[in-house]
This record gives sequence, C-alpha cells and structure tokens, in this order.
Amino acid sequence: MTNLLFFCLAVALGIVGWLLGSRRRPAADTRIEEELRSQLANRDRELAAARTELTTLTAAHSTAEAAARAAEENLASHKESAMAAAADALSTHSKLEQELRGLREILDSTNTQLSALKAEVTSRTMRISELEKERDQLKAELTDFRQRFLIAETEKAQLDSAVKLLREQLATERQQLEKVQEQFRKDFEGISNRLLVETSSKFNEQSRKSLDEILSPLKENLGAFKESLEKTRVETSSHSALLKDQIARIGAEAANLTKALKGDVKTLGNWGENMLDQILEKSGLQEQFHYRTQTSAKDSEGSQRFLDVIIDLPESRHLIIDSKVSLRSYEEWCNAVDEPLRAECLQRHVDSLRAHIVGLSKKRYQESHGINAPDFVLMYIPIEPAFFAAVTQSPGL
Repeated sequence: MTNLLFFCLAVALGIVGWLLGSRRRPAADTRIEEELRSQLANRDRELAAARTELTTLTAAHSTAEAAARAAEENLASHKESAMAAAADALSTHSKLEQELRGLREILDSTNTQLSALKAEVTSRTMRISELEKERDQLKAELTDFRQRFLIAETEKAQLDSAVKLLREQLATERQQLEKVQEQFRKDFEGISNRLLVETSSKFNEQSRKSLDEILSPLKENLGAFKESLEKTRVETSSHSALLKDQIARIGAEAANLTKALKGDVKTLGNWGENMLDQILEKSGLQEQFHYRTQTSAKDSEGSQRFLDVIIDLPESRHLIIDSKVSLRSYEEWCNAVDEPLRAECLQRHVDSLRAHIVGLSKKRYQESHGINAPDFVLMYIPIEPAFFAAVTQSPGL
C-alpha cells in the first residue's frame, strides 16, 4: 500500500511538471491539458482514497499490533500458567511414583508374608494330620490297653478265687492229715500197749503176723495219703508259680496304667478327652454331627479359647463339657497307709477339683462368641471313685 501511494505522488508530480513546461504551447494543446487535469483530479481523488485507506490500514495495523501484543501477553500468561501446571503435574507425578514404589514394596512384602503364611499353613496342616494320626493310634493303643487291663483284672480275680480255693483245700487236707496222724498215733499206741500186754514174755511169729495184719492197712492208707498229699503239694506249687507270674504281669500292667495316670498334664488331658469321647460315642452321639471336640472360640474380651467338647442341641443351642483330669492327689490318697496322710491327700484332691471349678466359672466358656449355652459348664471326671471320694469329703462341692 505504501508503494502505491509513492507511485501516485510520482505520477502527480510528473503531470504538474509537464503542465508547467507546456504553458507555452499553443492553444491546440488545451484539450490535452484539460484531459490531463481531469486525470490529475482523478489521481488526486485516488490519492485521497489511498490516503484514507492508508489511514484505515494504519489504524487497523495499530489495532492488530495491539491485539498481537495482547495476544503475546496472554500467551505469556498462559505459558506461565501452563509451566506452573506442568511443574505441579511433574511434582504430583513424582509423588505418585514414590507412592507407587512404596505400594509395590508393600505388595512385595505382603506377597512374601503371604507365601510364608501359606508355607506355615501347609506345615501346620501336615502337623495336624500327623497329630490326628498319632491321636488315633493313641486311642487304639489306649483301647487295647484298657481291654487288656480289664482282662488282667478278670484273670486276677479268677486267680484270687483259685488261690483262695487252693488254700482252703490245703487247710482242709492239712486238718485231715493231722486227724489221721492223731488217729494213727492213738491206734498205734493202743495196739502197742495191747501187744505188750499179750506178749509180755515172748514175741512169737504168730504175734508178729497178727501185728503185720493189723499194721498193713494202716501203712497202705498212710502211703496213699502221703501220695495224695504230695500230689496236692505239687499242684499247689504249680498253681502258686502260675499265680505268681500272672500277679506279676497284672502288677506290671497296673503299674503302667498308674504311670500313665501320673503322666504330664497333656497326657492326662488326652486320656480324659479320649474317655469322654468313648462315653459320647457309646451314648449314640457322632463326632462332627452331634458334638465337636477341641473347638476354638473367642471370649467377650477377644481372647482365644479351646473348648474340650461342645454338644449341638436343637434350636442352635449348645452344651459345653470340660474334661478334668487331676489324679495325682487322688492316687496318693489311694496309696497312703497313714490316716493323717490319707486325709491330707484327700483334702488336696478336693481343693484341686474346687480350684478347677472356680477357674471354669471365671473363664465363662458359655459366653464365647458363637456359643448359645446355658449359664453353666459341665465338668467331666473320668474316674468315678475320684468324684465320689471328693463329694463324700466335701458334700457341698
């Protein structure tokens, strides 16, 4: 646009110069001059229009420059905002990456712990399986031992009866032997006296023959009696030896049973629980269907409890049984000879049962989570004489 303006000015100046130079021309050139003036006027108008347009364009250029500066300023402002947002985004991204790394570390640690827990669960599952097999084996051994013990008790009772009978027979035969010996002594004395009276001067053959006839039956009877007595003695010795062996075997088995009953708390507990399990099975109850053993439950404070037996009753109710085996004081009472010592052992036995009752009352098994039981717990004592001894000593127990 500026070049066009300069071009128009140059043309106008050329025309003016040309007009000034041509004033001296003849009148014939007047028409040309007028045309030139007309063209000059047109050029002036075009120049004015060009100036107006230049002014408009200049104003538009100024407006455009102002808009460009405003746009640049706005762009700079947006650029700063964008850079700040980008910085915030980078900071957030860095924090998120740190958190992600932390979460990944936690996840790796959790996976490691989970693997360790899985391995521990597998190990404990195998151990539980081994313990269950051991428990079943111990149950079988205990059942066999109890059967052998009952058989031994029966044999001992039979042997005691046989010994008693043999002793009675021996005493009777001894009395009979003493009577025969006394009668023989009396008969011999009578015969001797009679023979001495009859043969005071001479002991002839006839008298000897008569004496033989008299003494022969006695000798035969005495020989038969001695033979019978010897046979009885041999049989008695044989029975006594057999009885001694069987009594020794029964004593050994009884000692083993006593040793088992004197064992550690876990052994006694397992024995008592096995006895309770047999009673429940003989009552027609089935484990895992009518009752459960060694069930884990949490009390009101969140502590873990292990209940010996839970019997499932109708209407989702339960009955809790705790097995109590504390036989050391009772066994000492049974073996004590001195009466003061027996009284002391029996009192310790009663105190042990009372302490267990108080402990059960404090544990409040019936309030465990998931248990709907009456406000009491049954305490099972596997040996009935131990129970009767305690309640006899302390009726209010």
